Amino acid sequence: MPSRPGRFGIAAPLVLACGVLAGCAPAGPPHPVSFQWLVGRPEPAFDPQGPPDPVLWSLLRLLNHGLVEEDSALAIVPAAAEEVAISEDGLTYTFHLRPALQYMDGTRCASGDFRACLEAGLRRSDCGIQAWALAAVRGVDRVRPGQHFLPPLGIDTPDDRTLVLHLARGDSLLLRRLALPGVSAPWHQAGADAGGWPSAVGLGPYRVAFEDPGRRLVLARAPTPRGGPHAEPGPGQPGRAPARRGPGSPAAPDSVVVRFAVGAPRTLSMLRGGGADLLWPAPPGFSQLPLPAGFGVIERPASPPRRLLLVMRPDRPPTSKPEARLALAHALNQREFLQVLGTSPRETPWLPGAPPFEFPRLDPEAVRVLLLQGDLGRSLHVMMCYDVDGVAAEVAP
Repeated sequence: MPSRPGRFGIAAPLVLACGVLAGCAPAGPPHPVSFQWLVGRPEPAFDPQGPPDPVLWSLLRLLNHGLVEEDSALAIVPAAAEEVAISEDGLTYTFHLRPALQYMDGTRCASGDFRACLEAGLRRSDCGIQAWALAAVRGVDRVRPGQHFLPPLGIDTPDDRTLVLHLARGDSLLLRRLALPGVSAPWHQAGADAGGWPSAVGLGPYRVAFEDPGRRLVLARAPTPRGGPHAEPGPGQPGRAPARRGPGSPAAPDSVVVRFAVGAPRTLSMLRGGGADLLWPAPPGFSQLPLPAGFGVIERPASPPRRLLLVMRPDRPPTSKPEARLALAHALNQREFLQVLGTSPRETPWLPGAPPFEFPRLDPEAVRVLLLQGDLGRSLHVMMCYDVDGVAAEVAP
């Protein structure tokens, strides 16, 4: 049964207009440049610390900076913090913020704003990303979902330009987690209270200039840096595919026009209408359609690798019985499934650092025995829920 929960992807295909990758601008005075980004998904809600969503994260990267960020080479570099000092024992991280750090409306941004951001994510009851990202910070292990009053935490702000994290144990991935969009990026509270994308007042380099809900966002670039870093990531970063003149290039455009299209036919129609420099992500089924003249496809492996999970609920019949879950596992033809995905089995471990895992093999006899043991009859009827706008829509049928 189709549904629209949180979205996910396996690969990151990009459709680029050839004119973006080639050609030279004529000499003359600079003129405003607009980058046209077509998104083959519905518009995501403005929820910086909500469940992971690649389109949402790309938009957040254009509107705000965290303490650190991941650059195009996958290295973690300072962002809103101009310097990060780590103690010899690896249990104290000190972030020195950039001077004159301001939100896009000119309001000053101080270390207390970053502390409030970190703590706000820990109070959420519907998403545990913040607790996972800050798991090594002292006191986070005592935080409970939805807890309004937090226990004493190892987060200090000795002055307006300094934030200190005290860890209960070493964590070599702490900076990489803090670089995730929304984890350590504060938003001006005066604007955030209003809700929605027009209220998204971050540290830049772009701000939301206009929204046509569900159809279009216009992001305008600040005329001068506001205390943030000079290099900003572009909208296609989840796939790490570069686009010349894109928001992540040295000559970033003055504005980014983001249009949302639901469904492959609608997306193809908008591409044929012209005015798109980039299509990412492509909607389900788009790969089966012919591209308009002047467009080409760039596809690169996702980094880190993404996985498609089939989750069987133990709280709903018939998968409440372990025999039913095992029967379904042995009824899955993995080889055929991988052919649908256009890939092949890999020798890499299922989890980094873990030994190889032997998945249940296709075994009709085992299915018959399990159905008999579970008193399930000769067949099972299950309902599959998936995101109709995500990559699962091409695989689930």
